[in-house]
Amino acid sequence: MPQKAVFWKEQNALLISDVHVGKIAHFRREGIPVPQEAMQDNFQRLNQLIDMKTPDKLYILGDLFHSTPNEEWDLFFTWLQENQKLKVEVILGNHDRSMPLFSFPQHLVMHTGALNLNSLLLTHDPADETDDDSFTLCGHIHPVSVLRKRGLRLRLPCFYMRKKQLILPGFGYFTGGYEVKAKPGERLFAVAENVMVEIK
Repeated sequence: MPQKAVFWKEQNALLISDVHVGKIAHFRREGIPVPQEAMQDNFQRLNQLIDMKTPDKLYILGDLFHSTPNEEWDLFFTWLQENQKLKVEVILGNHDRSMPLFSFPQHLVMHTGALNLNSLLLTHDPADETDDDSFTLCGHIHPVSVLRKRGLRLRLPCFYMRKKQLILPGFGYFTGGYEVKAKPGERLFAVAENVMVEIK
């Protein structure tokens, strides 16, 4: 979806990756001028997705949080309270080190490793593709496609589709990205202004 999410129709579930709650507040605390309103962006897009799809579950493929607790974490706790009917499952990522120290509502479940759901493997880190029947959804690298033409350069978050793996773009507003280029048999779907376009 152009909101940087995947909708799993059969399970009525949304999947996102790399929200990095707390990163904007952390940068602001360090004097980097990120607009305070940007902290609301993640939650506004999540609410938009929930309104559109009315999912039963939300899977977060790692790096829900970014830094030590700050006011942006408080926004997430408020959002959780407002969405108690939504079951949230989090695969812990490399930035989620502080997360197990906190007490979360019962409708949020944490997984320390990959989650295998009927040959669909949910994990944080991209893994080497194997010969079995599993297909992996993951995040971590925040893939972006860079378009260049006549001296212009545009970086767009993208979904990176490999043979047996889909790498999701970073969901968070302020996550940066790693440039990827499709190899033969791979596909890139860039996101811009709520439109998703395949990069040929």
